[in-house]
Amino acid sequence: METSLPLKSQLRREVRTVGKQLSVALRDQQSQEIMRLLEDLPVFQRARVVLIYAALPDEVQTAQFLQRWFREKQLLLPVVVGNELEVRRFSGVEAMAVGSFGVLEPTGHQTFTDFSEIDVAIIPGVAFTHDGKRMGRGKGFYDRLLAHPAFRKVYKIGVALSHQIVSDLPTEPHDISLDLVLTASSDTSTF
Repeated sequence: METSLPLKSQLRREVRTVGKQLSVALRDQQSQEIMRLLEDLPVFQRARVVLIYAALPDEVQTAQFLQRWFREKQLLLPVVVGNELEVRRFSGVEAMAVGSFGVLEPTGHQTFTDFSEIDVAIIPGVAFTHDGKRMGRGKGFYDRLLAHPAFRKVYKIGVALSHQIVSDLPTEPHDISLDLVLTASSDTSTF
């Protein structure tokens, strides 16, 4: 499977190049549409505990979503610790600090470890396919987190800007497939 690594690196560069040409206004418009689609999903409406993320500039933006929902649902955010992701509760932007890779991370909260309580996981990535394949940034953080046995029962949703949808991705045995990919223009795929 080592032959897929150069392919993944090249695809990451290509997607980033296209993403840099995307205006902030279009990124924000697509992000709002995607997050509205998410909010309308029955699986999200029923969810009590949601794993989500604080967005980097080239990802589907989540700041408004986090502010809107953290008082109604328990929102969990990943925190990079060494080579792993820990999960902590989001309790508002005032309890956030810039962490690894320039990502805002919750501070002062105990690590959340009962993954069996998570109902839905909202997962970012660099590229996605309509059949649930996901390519991250190459560090394997989410693959290691999602490999935990409790995540087998968690409904996993990828969120992608329109340029992040590709026809196929090279996969490796450790790659975790998603249950649903949401993107702008109601271009939604479920498996």
